Amino acid sequence: MKRAGSLIRKNFPSALIWAIALSVIPISHSSAAPIVESFGNGSCAIQTSGLTIQQNGTSIPTTMTYARASLTSSYGGSYGLTSCNIQIYTINSNVVFTFPTNSQPTSFSFWSGAVDGLQPGTVTYSDLTTETFTVKNDSPSVGELFTFNGNGKIITSFHINGISGDLWMIDNLTWSAAVATATTTSISSGAAVFSKGAISTLTLSATASGKITLFAIGKRVPGCISRAITSSITCSWRPGVQGAIQLSAVFTPSSSAQFSSSSALMTALVRKRAALR
Repeated sequence: MKRAGSLIRKNFPSALIWAIALSVIPISHSSAAPIVESFGNGSCAIQTSGLTIQQNGTSIPTTMTYARASLTSSYGGSYGLTSCNIQIYTINSNVVFTFPTNSQPTSFSFWSGAVDGLQPGTVTYSDLTTETFTVKNDSPSVGELFTFNGNGKIITSFHINGISGDLWMIDNLTWSAAVATATTTSISSGAAVFSKGAISTLTLSATASGKITLFAIGKRVPGCISRAITSSITCSWRPGVQGAIQLSAVFTPSSSAQFSSSSALMTALVRKRAALR
């Protein structure tokens, strides 16, 4: 009976393109069903959205208090508000709205009522960068929808930086959980055929920042375990057996909320080393 290695060498000529990479095609952000935080109807409280709201590290009260944000039904039915809302009352420090980790969005909107002047705010993204916004009603006596579209990155929270008037209200905060962008991972090499016992260089690539690990026949390759990657890295591999060897690269993104994991497979042809060691 012929050895398996002989059959492989017979059926796979040296000019064979040996790399077969299977990876996920990148897609742009999309969104799930909208989440609407109405703050209650008569009995004011955070509903089932999982949103948290704090001022100076303390949850906001349900009674209207000077220089505090509060959950209240005051002005419900006015300015286009529906029952309970968040009242921003002569705020001089930050009021932070934090989205649940399982439904962080790339944009959000809310109904703003009785806004006088320019009300500043700041968004914090998952990579800790920030972006400012300004709420301004064209018709404060009526109220209107404010929308922050963002720059495509995941939003973890936003805060109101103080107010220029005496008070204004936020109602029906609405957002959609962002669906992570798919990533692509690949393995490549300049060699057509590998030699048993000889060191070869492989290039691993990924379309986001994170960590990547190379496996050969299901075992981690030394020197290429949980390596940091932003676009591509090189790894050394010394095959210890002959034949068709399956290599795989597994990529884990730094931001799992913004990017999904992916992997690549490659079949490498390894033959007996011709040269003496």
